[in-house]
Amino acid sequence: MTLFKNMNLSKKLILMNIFLVTLPTLVFAFVLYSVQSRQFNKQMLQERQSAVSQLANSLDTSLTSVEDLSQSLVYRSTISSLVTRSDLAMYPTWAKYNSEEILIDLKYSIKYQNLGLKDASIYTNNPDIPELSSFHDISKLYQLPFYQDFRNSQKSFDFYCLSTEETQDFYQAKGEDPHTFGRLMIFVQRIQPDFSSGYSGVLIFEANPQKFFSSLSVYENHSSGYFIYFHNLSNFYGCSPDPDAVKQLKDKNNRQRKLNFSDASILSQPLTRYPVTIVSQNPHNKNLQSYPAFKLSFLLIVMTVFQCVIMQLVTSSIFRRINSNITEMDQIIANEFSGKVTINSSDEIGFIAQRYNTLLEKIDTLIEDMILKETDAKNAQIKALQFQMNPHFIYNTLSIFSGNARQNGNFELADAISYFGHLLRYNIKDTGLYSTVEQELENTRSLIKVYSMKFIGKLELNISIADDLLERKLIKFLLQPIVENAIFHGTSGITSNMFITMEIWETEHALEIAVSDNGIGIKEAYLKQIQKNILYGTPLSQTPKSNSSFIGLHNVYERIQLIYGANAKLTIESIYGQGTKVCVHLPIFQETGGMKNDDQLFNH
Repeated sequence: MTLFKNMNLSKKLILMNIFLVTLPTLVFAFVLYSVQSRQFNKQMLQERQSAVSQLANSLDTSLTSVEDLSQSLVYRSTISSLVTRSDLAMYPTWAKYNSEEILIDLKYSIKYQNLGLKDASIYTNNPDIPELSSFHDISKLYQLPFYQDFRNSQKSFDFYCLSTEETQDFYQAKGEDPHTFGRLMIFVQRIQPDFSSGYSGVLIFEANPQKFFSSLSVYENHSSGYFIYFHNLSNFYGCSPDPDAVKQLKDKNNRQRKLNFSDASILSQPLTRYPVTIVSQNPHNKNLQSYPAFKLSFLLIVMTVFQCVIMQLVTSSIFRRINSNITEMDQIIANEFSGKVTINSSDEIGFIAQRYNTLLEKIDTLIEDMILKETDAKNAQIKALQFQMNPHFIYNTLSIFSGNARQNGNFELADAISYFGHLLRYNIKDTGLYSTVEQELENTRSLIKVYSMKFIGKLELNISIADDLLERKLIKFLLQPIVENAIFHGTSGITSNMFITMEIWETEHALEIAVSDNGIGIKEAYLKQIQKNILYGTPLSQTPKSNSSFIGLHNVYERIQLIYGANAKLTIESIYGQGTKVCVHLPIFQETGGMKNDDQLFNH
């Protein structure tokens, strides 16, 4: 233990890898070979038998589904009534209508059930049934082996996997080109037993074996794998069958029991309800089964030895690089964090060196930031004290001007200065993002009083609002830009009296505001430019008022969009020579959450 403690870390890792990984792995490889050679054989047999059983269950389910579909179709009144009636010649329209309905039903059922069926046909000896694409004379099937077997079996349902030659004979009897098809699966369902006094027929489904038996298609024509044996016509599908297996399968006594092969090279699973047997044939050699176990054990030994050598080389290289970085870090510390670690790679060691260099940069940045923050804090404190003094100085100065104007008898100027002080106090006072409707209206009245000093005629503001709306919350500075816009643009070039009307009312879902004036109005072409300027910030073109600015309305529009959402609106209506009207629509609900009261809408 003393010797182990005194070793460096790289030698410790190598010794631990040899005693804890390499030697136990070698012992395990020898034990694994002996155990796996026995287990591989047993496991392969179980897997093959399980695969055969799964294929048998899957095939039984598919065949049952096709049988259920065929029975549900032939027992419907439209098919049975059409096939069995002997007086169809008297009702040709009814016969044609029902025939077309049956064809649509067949096509829809095949597509809807998704069982791998590609076509359906009805064969009958009723000569009065219209000749359509899926109706055929049953006499076409008399010479075909599968139909002869079906008639002799007296079954109501059966299926056949036709060979290539039998498929060609079927399509040739059907009147189609026999050389364009490969093999075919046929499902036959009797429509009605053959009575001497009536008519009978059969429903035939056609399917592509490669799609219906998709899990076995990969084995087709191979020497080993899985195949299906059909007892009715002694046909098979899948891999090429073993002659001895086919001989046993043809024996009627072996139809309901498994094949007897002593070396278990062939496994089988018959279906109880259908004349079908699933067969798995693979070469079964015990020496061959032991080969994977030997290969696995030998590969494990080789990999262990190789891993031990690589481990030693990689560990030595890693620790050389780590020691080199440690030496550089010691030098940086000795030089008062001056310098950087050399980065020679992009792996974890290089990443550590990069992080160390980043840490050094952060330390320098933090020191500089601390100095700047202390300086900024002092400057901000000084500016805050200055800003506390400036508003009081402005208010006191305006009071002096107003008092002087009153002393000299200029009461109109004194009132204007007083109202301007109210405007200034409302704009400077920090009351948050929102105000009340009443406060906005008081600010608007003060604005009108101030602008009355400039206007030659009479400037009057008329307000229409219900008392219960005065305490409603509203974003601050919403009304002032609208009224300023009416005064600035509406009074340009006129000397008569100017009347501004403000209406505020509430609907079920919104607060509506309308500000109209009797000014000069706006021409239609220029109004479109103004609307684009307000909604999108589009610059105004060279017009008689191109030097005018609508930045106030654009600011109002952007703020109501941000606060009230996309449903908030600001529109302008104007008739040149008569006046302008600005309307604001403020939703008082949120679409995702239903109705909201004022506190829920504004105080969020």
